[in-house]
Amino acid sequence: MVGPSPSHVNAVFRQQTGTGPLHHQVLLRMARARELLDTADLTVAAVGRAAGYADPLYFSRQSSPVQGESPTAYRERHHPWRAADPAPSVWPGARPGGQVSRSCEGRNRSGKFWYVMG
Repeated sequence: MVGPSPSHVNAVFRQQTGTGPLHHQVLLRMARARELLDTADLTVAAVGRAAGYADPLYFSRQSSPVQGESPTAYRERHHPWRAADPAPSVWPGARPGGQVSRSCEGRNRSGKFWYVMG
């Protein structure tokens, strides 16, 4: 039994979806990556792996033309508090001995606030 040719399957797929199968797969992977960048507390490399890319650099290069920006830029623009470190390595206003001279606050990657009284 003979089935349809690969070019015929490609033409039908393109007619139904408006894009080829490989580009459609890239779009699905990027949609999953955007979802993870929006909701998960993962590194960009982990997001790339979860979206189906073994190489984080390749994931970043693929996403730039599709999304118009790198995954890091997307996260910084849409969720600036996720792009920052969970907490500064040296607290603002910290003095030797761990004393803090003024109040400071912020958000960590999970969205929770941290607050230190001075």
